[in-house]
Amino acid sequence: CQTLGATTALLLALEGDRLTTANVGDSQYIHLRRGTNEWTCIYHSNSQVHYFNCPFQLTRMPDVDLDKRSLWKQAEVSETQVAEVAAGDIVICGSDGIFDNVF
Repeated sequence: CQTLGATTALLLALEGDRLTTANVGDSQYIHLRRGTNEWTCIYHSNSQVHYFNCPFQLTRMPDVDLDKRSLWKQAEVSETQVAEVAAGDIVICGSDGIFDNVF
């Protein structure tokens, strides 16, 4: 791969009653379940940032010294989660724009 750049990534896979997720960066998701009278937050993923507006990223850049481990945030730093889901559950996924301003 010769392409250079950087990106955050939020991946979700639903298989039967199992939700598997992986997140690198400042996108997030919330897993909600309806109870008798209200919604309950089953899980709220964490934002991964060095500081505000500087998220962990999958990176391939020519001017970044990957020997500096603090700058080398790759797939092994992803937050992963496996959760059981039920009929009627809601999963809200969004970028930092949603979670910085709405939630």
